[in-house]
Amino acid sequence: LQAFPPQNVSSIEFLIKFSGVNDGAAQGAGVTARFVRSDINVVTPPILFTHVDNGIYKATVGLSGSLTLPAGSGYTIILKGEKHVARKFCKQTGQTAPCTGNESMPIPSGTTIPVFDFTGLSLDPGDLPPQDGKADSSDFDVIKSMLSKPCSGLTSQDKNTADLDYNGCIDTSDVFLMRKTLETRYDEN
Repeated sequence: LQAFPPQNVSSIEFLIKFSGVNDGAAQGAGVTARFVRSDINVVTPPILFTHVDNGIYKATVGLSGSLTLPAGSGYTIILKGEKHVARKFCKQTGQTAPCTGNESMPIPSGTTIPVFDFTGLSLDPGDLPPQDGKADSSDFDVIKSMLSKPCSGLTSQDKNTADLDYNGCIDTSDVFLMRKTLETRYDEN
């Protein structure tokens, strides 16, 4: 029998949700995708997501050059938003709880673009710019320091840093989202 090299995947479509965002307020938010397998560890540049409906966002990622991925099993995908903690996915669709053990998923080959529906687990905000890989008291202090500013007094940088629900203000809803993240253990990544 002749062995054929694995077929590379040319594109992948992602569907995601951001915690605290139920509309199109996060239009254009950037998220990186890290593809991990025993022999692969590749991170995309930020992918810009477009609002579809009811807080669901979509993006299609072209995979070529340094982002070449062979189809096959054993993958996990870690998504990290511009002001979010990393979230690990091990099921192509229907995942509603963190990955456990050695769970993984295949990346299918074929002529159609595979869809990875990760809407069952939202990306939780909290790792604020400049990101250090964790949500902690220093991130919370950034939000607290901006609470006294009226919405009209916030700069674009202020909003890009600490407006966790993308509503144009830094207010108690952002504090609530940050507190919820700080009360959650993120030991899966």
